Amino acid sequence: MLGRGPVFYFVVASSLAVAVLACIVTIGRLVMPQEPVAQVAPQADAEAASRAMTFSSPKDPSR
Repeated sequence: MLGRGPVFYFVVASSLAVAVLACIVTIGRLVMPQEPVAQVAPQADAEAASRAMTFSSPKDPSR
């Protein structure tokens, strides 16, 4: 069997460390509950998107 230098062991240890960290992060995301993102009313969201695309100001309902 060929002799392996320190570079080989460094690459193997680094790969193993990356794999372990990926597993820890994945398990952490599955176990830890995540807060839901704030919900926006669909109508207000559609109006905001329309204003953003047309560069118009909000319509005043009293007019």
